[in-house]
Amino acid sequence: MTSQKDRYQAGLTDRGAFTSATVEARALDAQVESARRAWQQARLKLAEEMASGSSPLPVPEGELRTTPFQVDLETETGRALEQRADLKLARLLVRAANEDQRIIEAGYYPLIAARMTGDYIPVSGIHREDSSRRTEDFLSSEVRIGATYTWHVIDNGKISGASQKQGAARDINELTCRKLKINVRAELSRIYNDLKAIDARQESLSGASTAAQQGVEQVSQNLANGLASQLEYRVSQNGLLQTRSGLLEAAYQRSLAMAEWDRATGRYFQFSDDGKVP
Repeated sequence: MTSQKDRYQAGLTDRGAFTSATVEARALDAQVESARRAWQQARLKLAEEMASGSSPLPVPEGELRTTPFQVDLETETGRALEQRADLKLARLLVRAANEDQRIIEAGYYPLIAARMTGDYIPVSGIHREDSSRRTEDFLSSEVRIGATYTWHVIDNGKISGASQKQGAARDINELTCRKLKINVRAELSRIYNDLKAIDARQESLSGASTAAQQGVEQVSQNLANGLASQLEYRVSQNGLLQTRSGLLEAAYQRSLAMAEWDRATGRYFQFSDDGKVP
């Protein structure tokens, strides 16, 4: 605006151009003030997260550096299906329902009570009193064996009904387990695609930020040489701030997506004694 004013006073431009430059410069004041407030709020939020208390607000330094997201989706999906705590619990519930149904169906088998008895009389010699010859004597032995058993089966729908009820509970658990597996695959695929899109956006914004920085430097030199106006310089600065703001937003979204990825793959929650959980 100062450059346009100088040109207007020197008679190099008309009043309309000067007025237009003044209006555009005043419109940028609100954007600059909004950016300053956002900067202060970001610093305050950072101080709260760091629990720095009354110490001076931190000032971020350096450049944002990110590493492209490189993972094998199928491998990570298989690992999540095996390691996620909710899926482990669902499989345990299915197994428990199967075991409970087997215990209930054991009531179908009859109750049999058996008892065996036996008597044994060893060999003994019997001598006839009216005979004087041993050949007329005889030997005898006796074995008596007996067995009794009873069996009893009563159902009246009690066992079959309980078995069907437990089978329904098992089917519900199996359905829940299958739904969880489907949801895990879909969720990991969505987060994977989101991360790839964020990486592409960051790469594009990084190139735009570099170009905007070079543009600001060029306009700054032209402004110093009197070849550019203050408005042009502020417009170039605004473009640079917008690209950097986009980079910060993309970095924040990427951090959230990475946290979602770790949660979906089961890295946050595990059983305390994982060795005993199949």
